Amino acid sequence: MRYHKLFFATLAFAGSVFAQDVKPVAERLAVQNALFEEQYESDLRNFPERATAFGDYRYNDKLGEYSLAAIVQRNETNRAFLSKLQAIPTTGFSDQDQLSHDMLIRVLQQRIADFDLKEYEMPVNQMNGIHTSLADLPFFIAC
Repeated sequence: MRYHKLFFATLAFAGSVFAQDVKPVAERLAVQNALFEEQYESDLRNFPERATAFGDYRYNDKLGEYSLAAIVQRNETNRAFLSKLQAIPTTGFSDQDQLSHDMLIRVLQQRIADFDLKEYEMPVNQMNGIHTSLADLPFFIAC
């Protein structure tokens, strides 16, 4: 009987310690939103043509970098963003915030899987590639 009391007392103490580690929802949301913004800005820097297409002209003097070193660096960046995002507990988040969290996790996981499958070795297909993106470039710059 004494061991049961000791077990439950330890469990209650451990539960209260772990519950205190969770930051308030507003603080976790602020961290998540800052991470979303950082990831979005990283994508704009890495894909300047996309930034121009989105109406952000800060990177008009650049073209995307598609060397193996740049691709490896983007993969490492994606892995870092994924680990930071997964470290944010979503308990108490609204449905929209939870969905945003889950969607970015899914996008980052897909990018990492694409890298692991060496999708970067197939940069051209019938829908995408230099033959379509370069032809669209004057349109984006003129806008």
